[in-house]
Amino acid sequence: MKTSKHYVTVSRGRAVALPAFAFLLSLACVGFAAFTVQESTKPAQESRFETLTLEVNDIPREEGQRAIHAGWIMPLYLQDDIQWSHIDYAEGTIGDSGCGLSCAAMAIEYLTGQIVTPLDLEAIVGSTCTVYGVNDMARFGAYMSEAYGLRTSEIYYDLDRALSEVTSSSVVFAGVRGELWERAYGGHIVCIWKTDGDSVYIRDPASGANSQHRFTVEELRGTEWLYFYTTSKGEGR
Repeated sequence: MKTSKHYVTVSRGRAVALPAFAFLLSLACVGFAAFTVQESTKPAQESRFETLTLEVNDIPREEGQRAIHAGWIMPLYLQDDIQWSHIDYAEGTIGDSGCGLSCAAMAIEYLTGQIVTPLDLEAIVGSTCTVYGVNDMARFGAYMSEAYGLRTSEIYYDLDRALSEVTSSSVVFAGVRGELWERAYGGHIVCIWKTDGDSVYIRDPASGANSQHRFTVEELRGTEWLYFYTTSKGEGR
């Protein structure tokens, strides 16, 4: 009985019998394996770059100046962070009612250089800085004065004054209702922490997008502001 060989076609249309093709393929695999072993035995090249890490106390500063934590800038604490959003607070949870608490924590950290999260602050004040389940920034101001020596103004209602009082040593707590760029609120608290010409920067504990947005003064004039409190460093701080 006559048998037939099966052929496969390779480059340039030439035909090679399957056994010969399998032999060539095996040689290629052996060569690749030898190359891989040779490459793996080469010593790793050392990086041409060095990493420099500065501890907080290594940051150059003038004599008598207080040390601040690295990357000193207004922190952003979102009330729906899974680390604390479920914690009971103000007849609800930090996740749904902790806007004032989160703003106070951010302000303390920014103005004093001491890391204070909403979880840390809630563990100390509980809901004592709320009235009928609503954040009371005057009460937070009293606590920050006693615990950190910060000063908080009386309540006022003038946006222009609020913007003029924002400096590297002071922030403004602001009650807001209605639309604020990408969000709308029935009642909410944000922190105005920086102005630069016509640009205004806030920290919104319910919105990362709002917290990164560069607001214009005109945008803020179109927002319904309920009240303002200015909190600043005390004397000698």
